[in-house]
Amino acid sequence: AIVTASFDNTARIRDAKTGVERAVLKGHETWVNSAAFSPDGTSIVTASGDNTARIWDAKTGAARAVLKGHERGVTSAAFSPDGTAIVTASFDQTARIWDMSLFAKPLAERIRDACARLEETGAFAFTALEQERDSLRGRDADPCKRQGMLSAAWWRKAYFSWW
Repeated sequence: AIVTASFDNTARIRDAKTGVERAVLKGHETWVNSAAFSPDGTSIVTASGDNTARIWDAKTGAARAVLKGHERGVTSAAFSPDGTAIVTASFDQTARIWDMSLFAKPLAERIRDACARLEETGAFAFTALEQERDSLRGRDADPCKRQGMLSAAWWRKAYFSWW
């Protein structure tokens, strides 16, 4: 398979031999500057002018994670040779390294794990969820309470220490 980046805000997975389109990766708000497969071929990373990079499932085309943090368009993204990290570069004149282990599990499972660590240790343990901060902010129900794992008092403590 091959993956292409496009100014139509998408990336496309195609059969390398026939060129037949397998999936369209939709989610970026502006052009996609680069797209690359992980070394094991299971994931794809894209970089976009919308200030984000995204991780996708290479088999299904499903979005796995949005990497937020750059202040200007992301010009390129690549996996490390061992596939354990992603590096992104941006017009904001920074490069960032992202730990792939943070994105190995679905968001709901990452939330459950973080809530369980918080309940066990009494310490705020959402560092693995830092990239989900924006998507969780402002929701009516907190993620731990939604999972039935923490009391409102625990959540208030966690909420105010996180933001």
